[in-house]
Amino acid sequence: MKQSKQFFRRLLAVAFWLAVWQAAAMAIGQEVFLVSPVQALCTLVQLLPRAYFLQHHQKADEDGERLSTDPDQRQNDEACHPV
Repeated sequence: MKQSKQFFRRLLAVAFWLAVWQAAAMAIGQEVFLVSPVQALCTLVQLLPRAYFLQHHQKADEDGERLSTDPDQRQNDEACHPV
């Protein structure tokens, strides 16, 4: 019972901070300054299956570099990038 209670407390804390992040992103209204958690998740889902992302990520980890994405290879997903 105690583990269950602790799990739900943590889940509630995560949900609270995601809501704060989403509200802040909506209040600012500029993805350049603060991307929403929904947009961040959509972008991650788009990048994960791509070999160039995974290869670059592994190379960046080995070299100690920051990850950069190739904007020419990113696709526009309507669910993540509403028009």
